[in-house]
Order: sequence, then C-alpha cells, then structure tokens
Amino acid sequence: MEFRFNHYGTYLKKTFGGRVFRITVDGGFTCPNRDGTVGVGGCIYCNNDAFSAGITAPHLPVADQVRLALEEKRGKKRYRGARFLVYFQKYTNTYAPPDVLEKLYESALVGEEIVGIVVGTRPDCIDGEIARVLKKLSEKTHVSVELGLQTTSDEVLKRINRGHTFEDYLKASDLLAREGVEFGVHLIYGLPGDTRENFLKGADEVSRTGASLVKLNHIHVVRDTELERAWRRGEFSPPSFEEYLEAVCDFLERLSPSVVVARLISTTPPELLLAPRWEVGSARFVTMVNEELERRGTRQGALFEEEGKAVF
Repeated sequence: MEFRFNHYGTYLKKTFGGRVFRITVDGGFTCPNRDGTVGVGGCIYCNNDAFSAGITAPHLPVADQVRLALEEKRGKKRYRGARFLVYFQKYTNTYAPPDVLEKLYESALVGEEIVGIVVGTRPDCIDGEIARVLKKLSEKTHVSVELGLQTTSDEVLKRINRGHTFEDYLKASDLLAREGVEFGVHLIYGLPGDTRENFLKGADEVSRTGASLVKLNHIHVVRDTELERAWRRGEFSPPSFEEYLEAVCDFLERLSPSVVVARLISTTPPELLLAPRWEVGSARFVTMVNEELERRGTRQGALFEEEGKAVF
C-alpha cells in the first residue's frame, strides 16, 4: 500500500535499514501529577495499567527486562533479524535526577539488537540538564522523546487535571530542539470540553515547533478513572467513529509532510476499556485513513503552509 501520510513503519525501515520493533519497559517512575508535586489524582482519563501491556517483568531492573524480552522474541519467526527500540512508556520517564536518568537509559542498551530508546514524558518534566543528558545519549544511539501534550488548550488541560500548560510544552520543545534531540507529541481527540478547532491547531503547533513525530489518540473511557465516573453519570460521551476519522484526515492535511505519523488510533486492553468500543484495530484504521485521503484526492501536508505557501 502506498501511504498518503508519513508512515512510521516506513520511516523506521529507512532509518535503520530493516524492521524495528519496540520493547516496553517499566523504569520505576511515578508522576508529578499523582504525588502532589503539581497535582493529585492524575489526569481524569488515566489508568496506567492501560500502558502496562507487553512489559515482561516490571519488578526487575531495566537491563533484565530488556534481556528477557529479547530472549522471548528471538524464538519467534516474526522477529527474526529484527532490531529494537526500548520504550520507557509508563508514567513520567524523565521524572528523576539527571544522573539517575543517564544511568537508567544507558542500562537499556544491552545488546546489538537494541538500536535506541524512546522516552515518554510530560512537557513540564524537561529542563536544561535533562535535555543535555538526552543529547549526550543521542550521540551514542537513537533517542526519541515523546511529549504528552494532549491538547493546545490551557482551559482543557486544567479541566482534565493535566497539571501543565501549553507554555510548558513550548519550553520543553524549544529545549529539546536546541539540543538537537528528536521529539514527538501525543494529542488526544475528544477530551471533555475540547473542540475540533483545538485538535486541528495541534497540527499547526506540532509542525511549527519542530516535532519529528506525532501520535494521535481518540479519548478512551477506562475503568477506575474520574472520566469513567463522569461517563456513568451521563456527563460525558466520546466522539463517534465517523467524527474521529474525519478529524484525523483534516489533521493530516494540515500537518507538515516532514512529521512522521506514529499512531492514528488509541489502544487499551479490552478488560479496561468501557467506551468507545469501535472494534476497529490499528491496521484497519490506518487503511481507512489512507482510503479517505485518497477519496479526497489529498495527503499529509496538503493544507500545510510554510512561509505563506502551501507545499502540496
């Protein structure tokens, strides 16, 4: 299939010369939005058990988690000859002193098959020292930071108890860009009180601030969250499938063609997911987005403007 957007799998093959998969590990972090540093209770939609899938042995040191995952994958035909990125996903993976972070990240690089790390974090947990640690490591291996922005609206960020502002994202993205550290952005469609316009503005800001990657998610109502309680009270309803599909295509048309699209749809373990239940997997949704862009006769970047001129 010829993708009409900058497809992540294609990017990985070009970057590393072959198939690359992720190994998700638990770095033992917590979150400043849970321990009282910037807030208590966390984001209203967040249940971190939803981000634990695929972690082999969270109680072990990171190096051992990686080794065990590699042993398991070496025995499967699908992974033969593949290489791997170690993904620090759960909670806030820059929420520790810089010297601790440096040792932890380096401990993940345990074999030739490991070609780099991916660090998921919050915009308010990046400072100059941490950016320099990431820069230093990027001189040895591939490093990518994923910033959980979620929305460009400060009003919505406050409403979902996110605990940071859009300005925090601008500061973090500037720090990483100045150090030459690759970074991506997570955005969520359908947050309580958010608008389609804010979501589409995210495409402009991702492009403008130099992000190399974006992950799009639709809001999930997950068990044991404040959002679940609002949903059960009838105070919140997630958007429809058709609305989300259309919004994603609108977003891609406004997004710089240089930005890699790493995700188009959320995934949550079915035992935790309450709504929406679309029964459409990631691969099928990618195909549907591609088909819709083809139907429109358009592609990623069709409406992106650089120096006042559309690039497509």
